[in-house]
Amino acid sequence: MARRLLWIIIPFLVAAMAACAPEDWTNRLPYAGPVEIAIQRGESLPGTDIQYLGETERGAQVLIRDSQVTKEIGDSLDWKGEMVDQVSVDQTLRVVFFTEQTLQTAGTVRVIVTNPTPTAEPADVEAPVHFKLPIGYRVDQGQAIPGTPITYVGQAEEGAELGNVEGYPYRKLGDSIQWEGKLRDGIWLQLNARTAFVTEERLDIIGTADLWIRP
Repeated sequence: MARRLLWIIIPFLVAAMAACAPEDWTNRLPYAGPVEIAIQRGESLPGTDIQYLGETERGAQVLIRDSQVTKEIGDSLDWKGEMVDQVSVDQTLRVVFFTEQTLQTAGTVRVIVTNPTPTAEPADVEAPVHFKLPIGYRVDQGQAIPGTPITYVGQAEEGAELGNVEGYPYRKLGDSIQWEGKLRDGIWLQLNARTAFVTEERLDIIGTADLWIRP
């Protein structure tokens, strides 16, 4: 379900984000989108204090802040807080189904990274919290793609010229743009985007952002 919602939401996301220049996100970098998260019995919603205890005759038993709560299909299971320093996460989830061993949730998540300092390095793909979210940016000439050091130099005969990239710096419409690194301590980004619109003054991209968080 989350994958279907992902590609439905991208065109609307692009339209909304294109109205904002990337410099608006220099000190406050937002990510948002649909998610599906399964919680195994005895384990917690990753990065939170919400634990699934198992199935009973009354419904799914969940431990929230040391209090047991019974959840039925369609009930909310929300969490909001700072998972690591200056990285806030707001999860608005609903119970989709549950068994004795698994509680399945679906909903949306919003992640805000304050004062990011993008540094190229391999992402910590073993981190317990992982979100794959849609992105869409309008990048003005001379500015960086949010969350990365990659800049838009301008339009050339070979395509959109990028700065701070290894190898061939040009991308035609539909070509991929990738970057992987740390946004700040405890959170990593893997950007997978494609060029959607190019002029001398701006570059529009759409794609996905994989975020890994280690609380």
